[in-house]
Amino acid sequence: LKEQAADSILVLEGALKLNKDLYVHTIRTLDLLAMEPGMVNGETESSTAGLKISAEEIQCQVCYDLGAIYFQQGATNAALHENAKEKFFKTKELIAKIGSSSLHCTIDEKRLAGYCQACGVLTSSDDDASQQTTPYNQIHNCMKSGNYQDLVKIFLEDNLALSLPVQFRQSVLRELFQKAQQGNDALDEICFKICVCNTVCDVLQGQIIDIQFCQLFLKPNKEKIDFLLEVCSRSINLETASESLKRKMAAFLKNLCLGLEDLQLVFMISSHELFIKLLKDDERKLLVDQMRKRSLRINLSTKPVTSFYDIPASASVNIGQLEHQLILSVDPWRIRQILIELHGMTSERQFWTISNKWEVPNVYGNVILGIKDNLTRDLVYILMAKGLHCCAIKDFVHAKQLFAACLELVTEFSPKLRQVMLNEMLLLDIYTHEAGAGAAGERPPSDLISRVRGYLEMRVPDIPLRQVIAEECVAFLLNWRENEYLTMQVPLPLVQTNPYVK
Repeated sequence: LKEQAADSILVLEGALKLNKDLYVHTIRTLDLLAMEPGMVNGETESSTAGLKISAEEIQCQVCYDLGAIYFQQGATNAALHENAKEKFFKTKELIAKIGSSSLHCTIDEKRLAGYCQACGVLTSSDDDASQQTTPYNQIHNCMKSGNYQDLVKIFLEDNLALSLPVQFRQSVLRELFQKAQQGNDALDEICFKICVCNTVCDVLQGQIIDIQFCQLFLKPNKEKIDFLLEVCSRSINLETASESLKRKMAAFLKNLCLGLEDLQLVFMISSHELFIKLLKDDERKLLVDQMRKRSLRINLSTKPVTSFYDIPASASVNIGQLEHQLILSVDPWRIRQILIELHGMTSERQFWTISNKWEVPNVYGNVILGIKDNLTRDLVYILMAKGLHCCAIKDFVHAKQLFAACLELVTEFSPKLRQVMLNEMLLLDIYTHEAGAGAAGERPPSDLISRVRGYLEMRVPDIPLRQVIAEECVAFLLNWRENEYLTMQVPLPLVQTNPYVK
């Protein structure tokens, strides 16, 4: 498709020059044409009586599509952002003219507004004052200049305004994580603060708490709790908030207390004004009782013991038990929890080394072991190793769960490992089909065939490749007689960038 992109753009640009309405035939007009075969191309009543699509509608849709193309290409050619901006603003003008309820235009107006704001930032237009004060522009400037304190302030203010899309918030956090992974230790605190802002925002919108928050909150302290409570307080207006929002925030703070070991930190949360206002008296009483019982268990274990069998297990014994559970478990959530506990007990061990059966291909190992954070490195390595093992023994259900968890994790910080996981999940889907529906002679879904072709045509540089994936993709197409595709001439750049495609 990339080879055809230039021609497609020329066709779309040419379509913008059309100033005549188009007519699409309906069943009725096709019947009329059948009765008048000699007048098919004439300006007769039957050839212009179909469904009318106005020239403005055509231009509106084409401008939107061209704007999206130019915006994507702007990543490698910044000048194209000007073209994208022109097309998007033209689209807005045409929508205002023809109305947003047009049957023949498929345009996401929220996305269009985001595109317009992004183009206003990227093109740095001096004459467009309205674009200069948008959060997108401010965030772009903060990231560019390294003014991260103001960046935190923008995210904190937006937790109440909710003008930034969730995907945009996540992309900013991913970029910060990538910079931190490259050795900028000063960004660790900023990553935590942005992550807290995103997490509280997710909680209020009913989303699942991200794994990054759990990792960054592994060793809580007074400063972290203080900032978290500030974010919570500034993210909800108790006078105007709905009961649903209040219950979500209350449940978040309650679960936070139950997950903390340090009772002083628990007291910081439970005595906070927001906590007192959100939880009812009986809920607070129940929570305090739970805290007391847990405190009692902790105190009992510290009393002098009278029996040899009552001696608490040493830290090394506990670590050994957890390592044993880690080796046996194939549940991604349990694996993550065990690793969090292990890293909380010792920071000197590399837990991906505890089993000689955990193996990942060398082409992947070098990338994974280059991850800076010890917990993330262990988790990615173990999830991938266990997923590959499950795939080898044809336990495809657990393999898919492990790969999906690994994909979600690496998407946050490594585009390279994200593509690696997508490739492995493609191979897994091929194996799953061949062992299931394929064995009964059922053809694979078109989506799977399309993904296989996409892999063989992939030209992403610096992505580690396993030869077996390319071989299985070709075998897959051969088995299902995709002969027309297989006999196509392979472009020379593809052979040079993917050594397994000949």
